Amino acid sequence: MFNEKNTQRIARQLAAPINVIIGNPPYNTAQKSENDNNKNRPYPSLDARIRKTYARDSKATLRSKLYDPYVRFFRWASDRLQDRDGIVAFVSNNSFVSGHAFDGMRKHLLQDFTHIYHLDLGGNVRRNPKLSGTTHNVFGIQVGVGITIAVKRQAAAARKLFYHAVPTDWRKEQKFAYLRNTGTLRRVPWQALTPDERGTWLPVAEAEAFEALLPLGDKEAKYRKAGAPQTIFATYSGGVKTNRDEVVYAFQRGALLARVRAFVEAYNAELDRYKRAVRALGAEEKIDIDNFVRYDLIKWDSTLKGHLAREREARFDPSRVRQSLYRPFTKRYL
Repeated sequence: MFNEKNTQRIARQLAAPINVIIGNPPYNTAQKSENDNNKNRPYPSLDARIRKTYARDSKATLRSKLYDPYVRFFRWASDRLQDRDGIVAFVSNNSFVSGHAFDGMRKHLLQDFTHIYHLDLGGNVRRNPKLSGTTHNVFGIQVGVGITIAVKRQAAAARKLFYHAVPTDWRKEQKFAYLRNTGTLRRVPWQALTPDERGTWLPVAEAEAFEALLPLGDKEAKYRKAGAPQTIFATYSGGVKTNRDEVVYAFQRGALLARVRAFVEAYNAELDRYKRAVRALGAEEKIDIDNFVRYDLIKWDSTLKGHLAREREARFDPSRVRQSLYRPFTKRYL
């Protein structure tokens, strides 16, 4: 497989000019938890490009979604065209069109391409519980789907953005029929959009109304930067992140203590098993934590796995329990 002829073929492919990129990028936004043991594969060079572009120009605090597989595909395709005219056509998760975390991505897409067309096929079950992924989504999944056609023409005088959404309540059969009957890009009743300086594409009216409200908090106000907006709270953070709310939150103190005690005992049992495995292997071999731990006993995250790797024992301390505002007007023990 790794012979000289194959290496030369790959080199020719990388050097060859590409003008059209068509694809259907992966749809998983991330593993739901560490227990899935299905981490996204890292791509250092590509992720560095995302940090320098999409992430750098984003106002969002949580930017992890910018490293979703489909976002990486957009970044790679934009770079692969280089300075040549070309077209990128993707059927993908369409959360980037309006999601707050993707403001930087939207800005750069309009820098990288001269014309962008997005056909919103809807089907976002998470945003609209009245829908069903199996009946309303074209792929039978939970996230919204869209067709994006991005055109790069060096001779174009101005950047243009076009958008069209099919009716929200359409079932997938109706959407398929619409695509078959429409046939071409020119037959779609496109709406021209004018993005604002914040990278907002739509909905414009809601964005303007939201922007007029006094923000609860702001990243720039937190650090008292010059020109920072007035906010209700000086503190600005993501709040308490436990990664296991079902274990460490409860309405009753007694129920919480019983649950946490069981969790600590299960973790320490895993720690004891890990220590014995390490001693048996010796210093020469290392244990793969991801494949070693038993996921049916504990909800793991990267931090807890780190504690296990460093052989840190968990201690149960009832005095650390306190009341927490879990949701507005909802107090729980933490």
